[in-house]
Amino acid sequence: MLHPRLLLLMIMSLSLCALSGCATILGNSKKTINVTSDPSGAMVELNGNQIGETPLTYRVPDRDMSHPGILTIKKDGFEPATTQVTSRFQMIAILNFTFLWHWAIDYVFGNLYTLEKTKFDVKLELNRRPGS
Repeated sequence: MLHPRLLLLMIMSLSLCALSGCATILGNSKKTINVTSDPSGAMVELNGNQIGETPLTYRVPDRDMSHPGILTIKKDGFEPATTQVTSRFQMIAILNFTFLWHWAIDYVFGNLYTLEKTKFDVKLELNRRPGS
């Protein structure tokens, strides 16, 4: 007969595997971006929505992980800067072939995708247009 602690460990492990997707357990869950600017105190937008001011740490919502979008950094007297925030499919999720709900779990928790880049350091250029 199995030791009760070993049996409990086995049951918990099997439950975890049955209730979670592969990317949720084994994948890279980079979902946070760090944005700094020179000068600091610049407004940061993601897809046109204001998300904060530099320096900024921002967690990309799970629902947006498949297509994070355009990051825009603005400050009065400086040219706005834009950059692309991209994600990639986590290949470990292919192991979800065993059960359909594993795909659903990874999708709902935003773990089918991971951010390709998480650190954005932006040097803003002075606005040289006349009258600004």
